[in-house]
Amino acid sequence: MADSLFTDFAFSFPLSATVITTEDGQRVLDYIRSTENPVATILVGETDKDVMAPYIVSFSSRGPNPITPDILKPDLTAPGVDILAAWSPVAPPSIDFEDTRSVEYNIISGTSMSCPHASGAAAYVKAAHPKWSAAAIKSALMTTAHVLDPKKNDELEFAYGSGHINPLKAVKPGLVFDASEADYVHFLCKQGYNTTTLKLITGDNSSS
Repeated sequence: MADSLFTDFAFSFPLSATVITTEDGQRVLDYIRSTENPVATILVGETDKDVMAPYIVSFSSRGPNPITPDILKPDLTAPGVDILAAWSPVAPPSIDFEDTRSVEYNIISGTSMSCPHASGAAAYVKAAHPKWSAAAIKSALMTTAHVLDPKKNDELEFAYGSGHINPLKAVKPGLVFDASEADYVHFLCKQGYNTTTLKLITGDNSSS
């Protein structure tokens, strides 16, 4: 059984299994205790259209930004649930640390799985605009992101930021907000950094 908060992504088990909520687990136990010969069947998996998608998974970090509310956190979202990815053959393929099987690929969920998607999208935009800065590329990805349904995420922008990443639109954003090192220095100064603390960040002779 599992808390309903963690049923929006899957785990790899060493045997056929399913994750259910605590409430459904109680119903199963009630059935077992009230039936002389209880029977359970695990059916072949089917693919259903998730009418709620895309939405923010429970393990995703939420805003607001703890350092300064002037920076959107998260900035945008990318696919990170049940992603087929390379896997170390010396690591257990399931959540059982005694699982001795070895695989080269596995189904993984996590914010680290969305990072390659975002990085690939950034590289895609960079290929179309080789002279764009990292800030310009980030701007393009954020301003063209797919707007998520606020009814599906109680935390709104503190959950999905500017929206779900859309690399195809990011190539032609129409408007790009660029930022230089000087812009970041000015921002830190406005946040209350003095010359001493500013130099700890920049590592140069910047002054506030």
